[in-house]
Amino acid sequence: MKLNELAIIGVAATTVVSCTPAKTEYASYELYPVRSGSLTEMEYTPAATQFTLWAPTADEVRLMLFEAGDGGHAYETISMESSEEGTWKTKVEKDLIGKFYTFNVKINDKWLG
Repeated sequence: MKLNELAIIGVAATTVVSCTPAKTEYASYELYPVRSGSLTEMEYTPAATQFTLWAPTADEVRLMLFEAGDGGHAYETISMESSEEGTWKTKVEKDLIGKFYTFNVKINDKWLG
């Protein structure tokens, strides 16, 4: 499992709150939603970090936070919310500098991470 270290990006994050819509089935890759704006995976500030993942076929997505970048057990797991254009989002309202993260995606009732 690849872990990503948080870096200072300095982009203000906004909270996106939405209801989880029913999962859409796509007959081909050409029918997947295309992200029209920026798809920055992580936007850090000392006050909060916004995480975004494009996973249009996912049933669920979890953000997993780690103290070290060499695997081990996540010290916190956060469910992400389905958003527009096949993306999943969550906001962690604390300073995550020096922490590591990865995403766990569930497709067809199977966790892939």
